[in-house]
Formats: sequence, C-alpha cells, structure tokens
Amino acid sequence: PDGLGLSADDDVWLSDNGWYEIVVDPANTAGFIVTATVKSGSGQERDTDCTTFTLNSAGEKSASGTKCWD
Repeated sequence: PDGLGLSADDDVWLSDNGWYEIVVDPANTAGFIVTATVKSGSGQERDTDCTTFTLNSAGEKSASGTKCWD
C-alpha cells in the first residue's frame, strides 16, 4: 500500500532489528492489514507470549498475547 515506504515487489520485509517478518496484505481498496511474526532463529521466539502482531489501516491492533503492545 502507498505511504508505507515498502516496495510492492517484495512479499516479506524484516523489522529493523531482524526479529520479525512483516507481511502487508491489502484487505480491500480502502485499507490494509500488516502482520509481524517472529522470525525463526532470531532469538525473539523465546518471547512466546508475543509471537504475532497485527495492525490494520483503521489503527486497530491485535497480538498473540495481552501485553504485547505495551
């Protein structure tokens, strides 16, 4: 999606620290869903409470754990 600074040719991006793989899924013509999932072998997988984060174009957040966005 426009405005995210990501190339439309790429399917998966890495977070700045390399701990999460990021996928952008255009939900519809008016929005998108971004999902960040722990990258295997990054060491971050030890944080078993927060393995997946989701954010949509409406600003709604969810995660695999209850305190992940804190």
